[in-house]
Amino acid sequence: MKSIVTLLAVAGLAGVAQAQAFPTNTNMVFEVWNGSSWSNTTNATPGSSVPFRVRMVWTGAAGEVSAFDSVLVQPYFSNADNSGANQDGLAPIKRAAAPTFAAQSLTAGELAATGLGVTGRNNFSRTAMNTAGFNVLTFFRHGGDAAQNGAPTGSFLRVAGSGTWSGSDNSQAAGANNAWPAASIPANQASLIQRVLRGVNIGQGSNTSSIGYDFIAGTDVVVFRGAFVVSSDANQDRTVSLTADSSSLAREGGSTSADDRRRVVWKATNGDTAGAIKSSVNFIPASIVIPSPASLALVGLGGLVAARRRRA
Repeated sequence: MKSIVTLLAVAGLAGVAQAQAFPTNTNMVFEVWNGSSWSNTTNATPGSSVPFRVRMVWTGAAGEVSAFDSVLVQPYFSNADNSGANQDGLAPIKRAAAPTFAAQSLTAGELAATGLGVTGRNNFSRTAMNTAGFNVLTFFRHGGDAAQNGAPTGSFLRVAGSGTWSGSDNSQAAGANNAWPAASIPANQASLIQRVLRGVNIGQGSNTSSIGYDFIAGTDVVVFRGAFVVSSDANQDRTVSLTADSSSLAREGGSTSADDRRRVVWKATNGDTAGAIKSSVNFIPASIVIPSPASLALVGLGGLVAARRRRA
């Protein structure tokens, strides 16, 4: 059985303390498919694929926003198996050969689908992520047999974009975004800012600029989905957590200003070409429980004993 460090909490990743921070009016909700519905937890077996999705939920005043606008984020799986010949991974993410928004974005129907399906993001009338210059989506390993590269103690899979993508869905050995995003970034620290800019770029234009694509209105929106592929090793007994944190969110100051507040953006009306309502984020994680064969046997034995007691 592989020895994997379980990360339950990481100090300092909850957000960057700043004066006059944006109000926390958004929940970023991570969910996994449990076989019949989306949930905050599910069980999985070695070698199986577990669909997951990300929802953006407005929690502020009713009527203040009309639709989701944009977010940069880097979801990650903690307690991932990054050791040995058999490792955890992610299913392929939808890409396109040509930089067109419709070809590299998921439709509203694809985002709302249940179970396994096409994986990718809501990104209508926004920056493409399908060429080296536009941060092709992939994932990175931290810990285990891979270097930590700035990540906290533990073993992680981190979803992000890479300018060095070579056509595979394996972790990248090098590149601008092979390092964990920094929780605090001063102005003019280009290398640190690049770690944020290489995040998963999710967003949509206005309902008029998105003609030909899917504009998704509302204050509870699925914006990204994927599938976590469990290592095929038989002797596992662990819980994998899926979440993100404020270190990977977009900086209010962009690439040049010292303003390091992190935020997501909402639209006041469906016709807004650029969102005007900014918010900090509350992250709500999901978990994938992978029991060992011995644990499954004990559960089965316990159920058998309970059934016999009921008959007695």
